[in-house]
Amino acid sequence: MRKNIIVFAALTLAFVVAFSQVALTFTGNKEQGRYLRLDSVKVTNITRSWSETIVYPDTVLVFANSGIALAETSQLRLSAYPNPSAGRTTIAVESPFDEIAVATVTNLAGQVVYRCDVPISSGRNILELKMGRQKVCLLSVATSQGVRTVKILNTSSGNGFGLKSVASDPVIDKRITTASFNSGDSLLIVGYAGNSGLSICSYPLYVNPTASTAHTLVFATNAVFSVSDTSKVLFSPGNLQWSAKNGGNTATTHAVAGGGTAPGTWRFALHQYDTIGIGNDNASSTYGGWIDVFGWATSGWDNTSVYSQTIRYNPWDTATNRIDGYYFKGYGPYNSSSAPIDITGANANYDWGVYNAINNPKTNTTDPPGTWRTPTISEWRYVIGKYTFSQTSRRITGSGLLYAHANVVGVNGVILLPDNWSPATYTFIRPNGVLNMGVDYSDNVISAADWSRLENAGCVFLPAAGFRYGDMLAVGSQGCYWSSTAHSSYGTAYNFEIHSYYLDADNVSSYGGDQPCMGESVRLVKDYR
Repeated sequence: MRKNIIVFAALTLAFVVAFSQVALTFTGNKEQGRYLRLDSVKVTNITRSWSETIVYPDTVLVFANSGIALAETSQLRLSAYPNPSAGRTTIAVESPFDEIAVATVTNLAGQVVYRCDVPISSGRNILELKMGRQKVCLLSVATSQGVRTVKILNTSSGNGFGLKSVASDPVIDKRITTASFNSGDSLLIVGYAGNSGLSICSYPLYVNPTASTAHTLVFATNAVFSVSDTSKVLFSPGNLQWSAKNGGNTATTHAVAGGGTAPGTWRFALHQYDTIGIGNDNASSTYGGWIDVFGWATSGWDNTSVYSQTIRYNPWDTATNRIDGYYFKGYGPYNSSSAPIDITGANANYDWGVYNAINNPKTNTTDPPGTWRTPTISEWRYVIGKYTFSQTSRRITGSGLLYAHANVVGVNGVILLPDNWSPATYTFIRPNGVLNMGVDYSDNVISAADWSRLENAGCVFLPAAGFRYGDMLAVGSQGCYWSSTAHSSYGTAYNFEIHSYYLDADNVSSYGGDQPCMGESVRLVKDYR
C-alpha cells in the first residue's frame, strides 16, 4: 500500500511518494543564496495532468485514494528567518507534542554560549532569538523527537543572548486530494514567495521522484530575464537616446571606452514608454534635441583604419544610399568577403553600450562604458520563447508567461515579463500571443498607476517606436530593436520586431530597405551575476 504526502512548512515542502518514505524536500532561496520563506507551492503532475497548490498554513497533502488514514506528522522541524539577521531572528519550531525543549547555542568551536528550557506546544511555535555579539552560531533544539540544528549568521552586535516564546499554533490542518501518483511521474514544482511586498515565482523545477532527495526552489529577486539556459540579464530602464547638446543649446561630450570623449550625450529614456517619433527626422551632428533610433553599429567608434568603408558609425548617420552595391557597407564591420560581422569580441566597441558612458535616470548616475550591451539575436529569441531550426531551447518561467501586447500610458508596445513574474500581480489578456491573429495592443490598456505597479514588479516595456528609412515610419504600430548579430547571408543585421498581432526575432530582409542603414530602437542589457 502506497502513501503519498506533501508536507509544507516555513522552510520546506516535503513530498512523500511511497510507503518507503521516499521524500522530496524543497527550500526557498534567493539567487544570492539567502533563505526566502515559501508562501505556497504548486505541484503539477505532468504525467497524469493534475495540479495541487499548497498554501500556508495547509502543510500536508494526503492522497485519499492511497487508503491510508489521515495521520499526524511526527517530525520535529526547525527554521530561522531572516538568516542572516541583524541581532534578532525568528525561530520556528514544529513539534507533534507538548513538551519542554532544550535550546542550546554554540559557537563554531563547539563551545556552549547559551542554554535554556523552552516550553513548546504541538504544532508550530514561534520564538525570538537575541544573538548578542556572536557573528556565527549554531542553534540546536532537542525534544523527545530528536535534535535539530540550524546555522545562523548575525550582521549586528548586541548585548547578551535571549530566547523567548512569541506565539504558537495548533496542529495545522491537512488537505486531502484524490489525485494519483506513481514513482517516476514527471512533476513540475513552482514556489511562490513574498519579496518587497510583491508575490514572485521561483524558477520552474522538474523532477521525476523515485528516491528521497532535497531540492531548492530558487527565486530571482530582481527583474531578471533568462537569455539562454545558463545566462540571465537585467534590461536597461528605457530605450537609448542621444543628443548633441544634452537637450539644450550647448554642445556636450561623453566618456568612451579606452579613454577620451566623443560628441554628444547618451541617456536612457526617462520612462520606459517614452519615444521620440517623428522628432528623429531632425537627426544631425548638431541637433540639440533627442533622437532614439539609430543605424546599426552607430556607437560612434571610429574604426576606419581597419574597416575603410565603414564611414557611417555615428548616431546621427541616416544615409540610405548603397556603397559598391551594398546597403550595409558604410555601417558596421565586415569580413574579407564584404559580409557584415557581429559587433562583439574585437568589434564590441561598435556596440552602443560597450563603447559609451550613458546617463541613467533610474540611479541618477552615469554608467561607465561597458556597463551595458546589445542583446544577440539568440537572446531576443530566447526571451520571447521562440524556437528556430538552429535554436531549440527557449525561456520557461514559473508562471508560464513571457510577454503581452499592451498600450501603456497611451503608447503601444509589448510588455516583457521577468522570470519571477507572478500571475497574482496582474491578469493579462492573451499573453504569449506570438502567432495569435486575435492579439492586439488594445488587449491590455495600462494606466500610469498600473504601470507603476508592473514596473516595480520587474516588467519591461518595449514601445512600438517605429523606424526610420529616410523618414520615420510606423510610429505606434511597429517596433524594431537591433541585436548585435550580423546576417552575412543577406548582408543585413538581425533585429527583434514588434507588430500589433505578433512578435518576431529574425533577420531584416534583403529587400525594400530593411538594412543596417535603417534607424531602429536600441534596448540594452547587462549580464546578471
